[in-house]
Amino acid sequence: MNVNWIPCCKKALPLLDEISLGEDYPSSIVITKARAVKYYNEKDKKLPPSISLRYPDRDQYGWLLDSDGNKVIKNKKSAGTPRKWVVNLQDLYSGKMGHFQRSNYVKKLKEVLNPFVSKIKPLRDYCIYVAIELHDTTCSVDIDNKGALYNKCILDLLTANGIIIDDSIDFVKGVSTIFIQSKQKDLKIKIYGYKRQN
Repeated sequence: MNVNWIPCCKKALPLLDEISLGEDYPSSIVITKARAVKYYNEKDKKLPPSISLRYPDRDQYGWLLDSDGNKVIKNKKSAGTPRKWVVNLQDLYSGKMGHFQRSNYVKKLKEVLNPFVSKIKPLRDYCIYVAIELHDTTCSVDIDNKGALYNKCILDLLTANGIIIDDSIDFVKGVSTIFIQSKQKDLKIKIYGYKRQN
């Protein structure tokens, strides 16, 4: 039986279940499959003077036109490419996003995690400790900002899938995220615990 020393409970606990997301773990997630094309307009507050001089022609709505009479694309490099979000709690509370956008990003992350989390065996009779291991060559985001989001989403999914009764302190005794530098990318969810006494 696998056991692990859990500092917060001061004893070794049996490993109840473990899943691996593999190298495609959601370090970043696709928010939109293809970004919309944006065009330059003379009303743009940040219209570069060089662009304005290069394309002097306008249509009746103020859109800058090229020599063929087509609207000038503002985001040539990103138009049509996927928009990805690097999983990062700081983005959610820094004020950069509105409520709808925050909810959408968290929903997308849960959609990616759920097929894996839903495979964890039922643990309704246990008090658990969830250990999340992030294996990667580097971590561009502070581990607490990345880990807090994984922690929250994984606990929510454990509850939503009926694997645990709820994620209150009566059932979940601790959660941790650690970064392990490795060429083999992976996100592992390990659950340790003991039988609850009713």
